[in-house]
Amino acid sequence: MTPFHRLFLTVIMITFSSFSGTSQKTAGKYTDYDHGYNLWYYEKWDSAFLLFNRYVNNADDTLNKGRAYKYMGEMQWKIGDLYGAQESLTGAIHTMDARNEEQHEELGIVYNVLGNVSQDLKQYDEAVGFYNNAMNFVKASDYRHEVMNGKATALQKKGNYDDAIAIYDSILALQLANQSLFARIIDNRARAKWLRDPG
Repeated sequence: MTPFHRLFLTVIMITFSSFSGTSQKTAGKYTDYDHGYNLWYYEKWDSAFLLFNRYVNNADDTLNKGRAYKYMGEMQWKIGDLYGAQESLTGAIHTMDARNEEQHEELGIVYNVLGNVSQDLKQYDEAVGFYNNAMNFVKASDYRHEVMNGKATALQKKGNYDDAIAIYDSILALQLANQSLFARIIDNRARAKWLRDPG
């Protein structure tokens, strides 16, 4: 059974179950969020999704509720449920408080993933907007470079090669420590240059 089918069956189970009276304390002091995170970490996504979904329906902690929505959206994006991912990620944005600086990094990640989802849906203008929103919240330099790479890739796919190359160049000038990201940016830049001028 594929991860998509497992997730689909889990969502059906959730739909036909009532969790309104379920306590967040599942075993001792751990919440559904805690157990869901543990399962997510070990890529047991069907069970993690079930626990995160139960958590968001009963949570009183807005940060962890927003994180649970974020993890649900990431899992849905990875298995190709793009519209489901958008719905979960939007739930994260509505749950978190943009005025609370402690929640900024999480909001930045959510906007970045929404940008990735929009790219997969070929909605490049929307993707650029989400990446711009992510840049307003993300402070960690490695993750900022990831967001900038996403924005440049969306511009490249839109056919705006000069702006994409300029962003790639600005990232490469920083001499990144993350070699995987560095290699991806070099590859993306080369592709943008070739698309701009195949000759």
